[in-house]
Amino acid sequence: MKAARRGLRKGARSWAAALSAVLHGGLLAVMLLAAPQAPPVVAPRVVEVALVPPRPAPPPARAAEPDRPPGPPDDAPAASAPPVTPRPAPPARKVEAAAPIARPAPSVFADASGVSAAELAGAARAGGGGGAGGSGAGQCDMLERLEARLRRDARVRAAVGRALTDRADEGAAPAIRVWNGDWVRHPGEAGGGLAAVREAIIWEVGFAPDACRTQPVRGLVQIALGETDDGPRLVLGAGAWRWSDLLSARGRARS
Repeated sequence: MKAARRGLRKGARSWAAALSAVLHGGLLAVMLLAAPQAPPVVAPRVVEVALVPPRPAPPPARAAEPDRPPGPPDDAPAASAPPVTPRPAPPARKVEAAAPIARPAPSVFADASGVSAAELAGAARAGGGGGAGGSGAGQCDMLERLEARLRRDARVRAAVGRALTDRADEGAAPAIRVWNGDWVRHPGEAGGGLAAVREAIIWEVGFAPDACRTQPVRGLVQIALGETDDGPRLVLGAGAWRWSDLLSARGRARS
């Protein structure tokens, strides 16, 4: 009896265990089936792109050539050109060569700078005493003093030499007037009286004693720059004047 009961109990337990396993398996299957499924992954479609060069533009349509006018047939003789009558050559004209016009040489000196032979002959020279034309004999020979100073000045001799070389009148006396109550302006020189000559005269007269500067002079005086009579000379003076008149901007020559 006990053995039978024991067997029944054992069988009941086996069936219970099997039923429990079946129930758990069914529950697990239901849970698995009820779980949400991930959406299927769709692979992107691959699009192939091929680079094709563009088609060349069609050439422009050629314009239709205009119809040529009907010409003479090929076998027609060419029209002969009319003969050209040669024209006689015009007679050669005799052209006489015009005589060249002699242009006058430009005068470098103003009219006031020239000295006539008569003026030069009457002009006082150094060594005459009394300032060469002055009334106070024995006081001072300013003309001799000035002549010695200008002969030693190479700039003065060069300036006078250039002026005489450029002179238009070759037959004139080799003398230049530099002061006639005012400094005579020479073309191409800054100021009047030839710059180097004017500067040397003013310097010598300005530092001379008062007795020399105030000497009265009448008429023209000449300064020889050489030892010979035909050498270059400078001429000063006009009317009655004093050596101090050469120091002012404009001389005060007295008539």
